[in-house]
Amino acid sequence: MKKMLDKDFVKLLAQMGNPIVPSSDKRVKRVQNVVDQLISSTNLPGMQWELTLIESKETNAFVTPSGHICVFTGILPLLKDDDMLAAVIGHEIGHVIAGHARESMSKKSIAMLLIPMLALLGVSMDATVPTWDLVMNRPGSRLHESEADYIGLMLMAEACFDPAAAPKVWVTMGKATGKEPPQFLSTHPSHGARRERLLEWLPKARDKAAASDCGKISNLTVPFYQAAKDSSEEIW
Repeated sequence: MKKMLDKDFVKLLAQMGNPIVPSSDKRVKRVQNVVDQLISSTNLPGMQWELTLIESKETNAFVTPSGHICVFTGILPLLKDDDMLAAVIGHEIGHVIAGHARESMSKKSIAMLLIPMLALLGVSMDATVPTWDLVMNRPGSRLHESEADYIGLMLMAEACFDPAAAPKVWVTMGKATGKEPPQFLSTHPSHGARRERLLEWLPKARDKAAASDCGKISNLTVPFYQAAKDSSEEIW
């Protein structure tokens, strides 16, 4: 399965068409150092992490469930220090720990069955699809983002990064991206809402950092990851 997922990932990179930054580039070395420090504080059995830095103006990053950590160079100038970079990558790793890809695919499977059934009963597709998106998909996506924010915050704290950098990321991103849609219409919490929630969690993260020897956080990562691993369907 891992080999198949890796092949799919290579296809994705080819479709994107962006050049991969070589490992000799100092930007790769910076990101790799942050990644190494973060993953040293995880305890995901059998996970093999691999960094890919993609040359692009896009201000984004993502991590696949198979362990491919992808960062776009466009986001690096916004993240002034390694603590801010750790907040972003830690958040993306949080999605993997929580098994969010599996949950999203489960919802899509339900929708593929339910929406045609409603159409057969005479319910307008024009109304059903947007309503499903507004009622099911968007709140679920916002919940996933909040869960990943929390997991990422605790992860970076345990890995000896400054958790106070996480709220700062969303101030920076808010300035960079400008006006946002209303939160109830968005798949992500607003930058302001994320910042406020992270500030609420900050005392707990500071306690985590104070107690940390930069070792394992198996009490956080294993339950999430094992639940995702036990699923019969793996998704990258």
